[in-house]
Amino acid sequence: TQSTWGLSSHSRMQRYVIEVPAGMKAGQVLAATTPSGETFNVIIPELLESNQIVVTRPEPQQPVLLEPLQMQPDIALPPPTRTYFNSSCWLWAGKFMAVLFVAEAIGVGLMLAWVGFAVIAAAVPGVVILEFLRRMYENYVIRLQMVISFFECVLWMLVLIPILIGLSSIPVYPFDSKDYSSGGCARCIGTYAFTSYFMAGTLEEITKFLAIRRITYLSAVHNPRALWVYGACAGAGFATVENVFYVLGNGIGAAIMRAVLAVPLHCCTGMMMGLSLSQMRFGSTASVTDNDRRRHQLLFSTPMVLLPCIFVHGTYDFMLFTGQGVGGAMNWLALVSVLVLVVTLAVIRSRMITLEKAFPPSPNDNVHYLLQTGALSKPFACCECAKCCY
Repeated sequence: TQSTWGLSSHSRMQRYVIEVPAGMKAGQVLAATTPSGETFNVIIPELLESNQIVVTRPEPQQPVLLEPLQMQPDIALPPPTRTYFNSSCWLWAGKFMAVLFVAEAIGVGLMLAWVGFAVIAAAVPGVVILEFLRRMYENYVIRLQMVISFFECVLWMLVLIPILIGLSSIPVYPFDSKDYSSGGCARCIGTYAFTSYFMAGTLEEITKFLAIRRITYLSAVHNPRALWVYGACAGAGFATVENVFYVLGNGIGAAIMRAVLAVPLHCCTGMMMGLSLSQMRFGSTASVTDNDRRRHQLLFSTPMVLLPCIFVHGTYDFMLFTGQGVGGAMNWLALVSVLVLVVTLAVIRSRMITLEKAFPPSPNDNVHYLLQTGALSKPFACCECAKCCY
């Protein structure tokens, strides 16, 4: 016998050579038996060249018995291979780390894109307001000082943030009530008032005041109008940083609402400080005596400059917090915040008109010409950009 493989199938084929007994003729049937004991019939062909017939049949499927491995004690097995040190393992690890790095890069990119959007959405309202004021009072303000006042208020915020965090974590926080669901309870109203008038109103307005008060008597502040604009710059700096956190936490809706309400409010309180400090320095008229100057310095001292701003800021926040916290029939209180902003704008504009009449425009008040002639000293900055930023 001989084993072969069939071309038409994948079964194993067996070739058998059968001896034909003498005397048998063509057409007769011959019974044949395989070595495995299988019996089959073969018809003797007519053309029989020899006394042998070759037959190919499928090999019978029989189970294969595997003998157990016989361990030979005189043969030592090789030590196991450390596959995690071969090239294929390092290649797989490299691919895995590359995919992980790309995924992290995409995630960081999306996060940075969202942070960048939040920064832009937070900064645009303040930048638009400041650019409007700069164009309106272009002859009286210096761009470098506007930038300094903006970021100086931001730096004062870095001092304020730990204070706010510390006050919020005090266990005996006044009127503290973590359950605001009851809305109109006295503890909740007390919490809203304390947060509005002290946490927000007083502490936040002090940061703006420190940035504006420092430049009140600088020689570059040559006209009362300059302090109005620099006050708005300090307010816009505070509002921009605060906006970033609100936009990151609440999305585009918060950016739109704060662009219409909160950013103008911060700029307004900054302008209120600038108006009061300009009256403290320049008086209410162009010709002012020493007695009038002392009277204005007393009238517009630090408490008198801060209190109106704290009242406006605190009232705005208190009405907003109470309307949102109490809800129901008290929702209208949130609209009072809009009324507070509108009234504040009207008061600021009235004071601006009064001082503009007292200090009419003059060609001699062009601060850029006075800086070029050396009559005024340029504002101090920690970078060499004074020549291109005013």
